[in-house]
Amino acid sequence: MKKAIEFLKALKPTDNVIIVSHNDGDGICSAILMKKFMKKYAKLEPEKVMCQPMPVDKNLPQRIKSYLPNKLIFLDLAMDQQMGVIKELKKYAKILIIDHHQITRKPTGVTYFNPRERNPNIYRSASYLVYKLCSNIIDMSDFLWFAIVGIVSDYDIKDSMDLIEKAKKKYPEYIKKTDQKSIRKSFFGNISDMINAFKAKEKARPEKIIKILESIEEPKDLLYSENAMDLISAYKEVENKLSEVKKDIEKNLEVFGKIIFYKLSSGLNLRSAVSTILSEKYLDKLVIVWQERGGEIKLSARNQDKKIDAAAVLQKAVGTGFAGGHKAAAGATIKKSDWPKFRERLIKVVNG
Repeated sequence: MKKAIEFLKALKPTDNVIIVSHNDGDGICSAILMKKFMKKYAKLEPEKVMCQPMPVDKNLPQRIKSYLPNKLIFLDLAMDQQMGVIKELKKYAKILIIDHHQITRKPTGVTYFNPRERNPNIYRSASYLVYKLCSNIIDMSDFLWFAIVGIVSDYDIKDSMDLIEKAKKKYPEYIKKTDQKSIRKSFFGNISDMINAFKAKEKARPEKIIKILESIEEPKDLLYSENAMDLISAYKEVENKLSEVKKDIEKNLEVFGKIIFYKLSSGLNLRSAVSTILSEKYLDKLVIVWQERGGEIKLSARNQDKKIDAAAVLQKAVGTGFAGGHKAAAGATIKKSDWPKFRERLIKVVNG
């Protein structure tokens, strides 16, 4: 933590910084928090913010190098799983990685902060980590709501209760109770859903969400801001589509012991939302919601009671594809031709 704070303290107006964040709600909120910190502390705007999936795009190093940065900040990305990218980029820039995923191996030659180094079982979102790190340097309280949206977006709040309680005092109109279900149904949960809804549109860029949200000072302003109309419109569209999906779910679920599969036919990317809905009903099952996308199968996995480690079982079954995430929530990308074998392996891994 100390070295990460030192890296941030050393930022200055003349730095050429690129922020690379995960393209989910937590990554988006992490990037907003980092931008807010940089502007307030160092009067510095990043040269570029790039939102990436996991694994990151193979052309990312070339894109980054074209901007000639001297500093790179990676947020909410398990870059220890892509050491080739880091090895290439650290030749050209100083690198800070703030992550909370399970550690495969600690990157060397960079500044790396992940609370799992000290406690492998701790679960704190990247938004939580960025807020706390930056709060060691300046007052970040005006930006607390972005951290809460990021925490809610990343599903598990149990190790982030200090910020949840702080938000309850600051925003009593939005937070009445601090249990997981109540926080998920709060206005902060709604904002998280708006982010996911906007992302569900295939051509929607996470970078646009960052621009929309960072222009809003208080959560209540979101409902009246012209900038946020696209978010609200996407939210309403997705809510209507989810109503249709819910009617189809029970008819087309496939159950194999401790695992449930559901094929999503919608043109929108609703995997995360649907897997969460199903996992709240089937607490003891591993829920897999999958969707065909351009020769690949993309899936979201959830397990509410965490007795099945979603990330671990996906990684055991994945073979040549990619899988990552956490105990309660994970994802994978599989070649369409590999799907039948992957599915068979996953059923065996989960059921023993």
